[in-house]
Amino acid sequence: MNGLKKTFAIAAAVSMVCLSSAGAMAAQNKLIVRNAGNTADAFVVDDRGFVGIGTNTPSAAFNLVGSFLSTSQFRSHFVGTNTNGGGGLYLLHNNGTTAALTLPTVNNRVGAVNFGSVIGTLATPTSIPLGGAITVRAEAAWSAGSAPSFITFDTSANAQISPVEKMRLTSTGNLGIGNAAPAAKLDVSGGIRLNSTGAQPACSSTNRGTFWLNVAVNPNVLQICAEAGGTPIWRTVSLL
Repeated sequence: MNGLKKTFAIAAAVSMVCLSSAGAMAAQNKLIVRNAGNTADAFVVDDRGFVGIGTNTPSAAFNLVGSFLSTSQFRSHFVGTNTNGGGGLYLLHNNGTTAALTLPTVNNRVGAVNFGSVIGTLATPTSIPLGGAITVRAEAAWSAGSAPSFITFDTSANAQISPVEKMRLTSTGNLGIGNAAPAAKLDVSGGIRLNSTGAQPACSSTNRGTFWLNVAVNPNVLQICAEAGGTPIWRTVSLL
């Protein structure tokens, strides 16, 4: 019996774990782990299955709140010898129900990472203005052997709180800037500015096709690394 008392005493010194009872604590807080000083809730699981770390009023299935870098980070650390190993995060999407899952169809959002802030309180935010997002969507209907997708990079302009697509990477590897249907490896809707800085590198077979325009040094000379007689050299592009 004495051993059991010591065990509970040690556990209480490190943290306090308790089940809430009606009237004693908030009705949704069912499992609580207290900090070492028993002054705050460090970990909470409520009766919805919501998990709160650093908050006892989680507003999502997993809600992490911290006032330091170390307490607000999520880390997945792989330690092993598999070259394909590494920490990872899976964002999955299925239509239908858990009993009858169906695969994504065209434009279904497979997953997203959003960046924003909170207006109001952590428990019941009045709004969450978003400044940006990275989103993956199905490019066409998926099947067991085909999962075509595209990635959008979204930002919010001044006086906006909902990110809008600014750049898209398609399933074929085409990148569109201001263009949701890029027809080439780089398809830009708008102007492109070239302002090379630093020392101009030597033209070689490894960097053929490189354009060079140093606005500060020689703003009127545009060069391209290309071959002349089988030898890579910087060639000036004639601007008529």
